[in-house]
Amino acid sequence: MAEQVFSHPELWRQLLALILASAVVMG
Repeated sequence: MAEQVFSHPELWRQLLALILASAVVMG
């Protein structure tokens, strides 16, 4: 399962973008 995650860096980028966006909205 970890292999699939590491093979999709774009997914991590989207997650980070979502977290940053939510942080900006909350802040």
